[in-house]
This record gives sequence, structure tokens and C-alpha cells, in this order.
Amino acid sequence: GDFAGYVDNNGIEDRSVTFEVVRARKASNFVMVLDISGSMDTNDRLERMKQSAIRWVKYDLKQDVSLGLLKFSTNPVVMKPLTSVIDTNRQEFIDSLDALSPNGGTCLGAALKGGLKVLKDGNIPNGGVMIFLTDGVHACDGADKSTINDVLSQVVAQNVRVITIAFSDNADPDILKLAQETDGKAYFVPDDSGPEVINTALQGSLTFQTSVPSNEVDIIV
Repeated sequence: GDFAGYVDNNGIEDRSVTFEVVRARKASNFVMVLDISGSMDTNDRLERMKQSAIRWVKYDLKQDVSLGLLKFSTNPVVMKPLTSVIDTNRQEFIDSLDALSPNGGTCLGAALKGGLKVLKDGNIPNGGVMIFLTDGVHACDGADKSTINDVLSQVVAQNVRVITIAFSDNADPDILKLAQETDGKAYFVPDDSGPEVINTALQGSLTFQTSVPSNEVDIIV
């Protein structure tokens, strides 16, 4: 028959090696760190954040991009570990975001550490993009009272780029520093603004690729 005399086991191995080269790494790894502190209830901040985040996951996030979700107030809580987003699970991310409600303090350092851990636990010990959405005033009554400044060196060491989206007109000045020192970008969302600023910031985050050696650079087709 067609397969008579077929003993070339190498074929399979060669093909898998080629496949590995073509798909060296997933396109991107994102962790979204969402502030649900009591102050996010002011001026509809939480609702606006939710709607924009849902829109981003629903329409902008490409198939197979890895995303983790972490909410924080007094303590960070993982809502979704780093997971490849595909059509069959996309709605789970949307439902998690839709269920957010405001409560508690604003522990910014603990939140950043939580975001770093989501990436590490998802087998991304180095690199990735953190989208940090907060009203940015550190008011922490939790066990871990660390500030952005306390955790900044850890973020830099893990080579994570941070895109900060700050709701309010008086966010912590360290938010800007966090974005600058991690090669990220800082966006400020005034309280009287519509969804455009947040949507633009989230769409902009998709153009960020982690800095890696050129032989590991992500190839986006």
C-alpha cells in the first residue's frame, strides 16, 4: 500500500522542530491588574473600567494571546491565572470582569507583586505586559503596605512592561515613574471623560512587545 516500506521516523521529529521554530513563543502575555477599592466607586470609575476592559477582551484581544486577571483592594486576588484566550473561554474572562464590585483600600505595592506572580505562575518568569488600572492613591490598611516605589525594582528585574491607566486627576506620581522605568506607557483618565481614553490605552497596550534578545523576538503575523 501507500505506506509500504515507510520507516523514516525522522520525519515526525523534523516537523516538530520546525514547528517549534515557527511558533517560538506565544505572541504576548498580559496580566490585567484591576483596582476595586472603595474609591473606584467615585464618578463611575469602576463601571467605566469594567466596560472598557470587557470591550478589550471581547473585540481587541486576538486568539491565543495569554491573559491573567487580578483584582485588588486591600489584598490582591487572582480572578484568572495566565490563560490562552480562545473563543471557548473568552466569555469566562468577560463574566469575571462583569462581576467586579468596589470594596476596601488601595494597596498598590501588593497589587504589583500580585501581577508579577500571575506572570511567574504562568511560566513567564521574565517579560510580559502588565496593565495596571487604578485610581492611584495609595491608601493601604492591608498586611502588605508596600508602595509602588518599594516594588519598582522587582518589576524592572522581571522585565515586565507596565501600562498604567490612572482614573482621577490626582493619582500617585509614582504611577508615571512606574510606566517610564519599565518602558511602558502612562495614561490618565479624567473623571469627566468618556470611554475613549481607556479604550485607546488598552488598544495601545497590544502594540507592546516585551524586550527580549533578537533571537527570541515575538513574530506577530
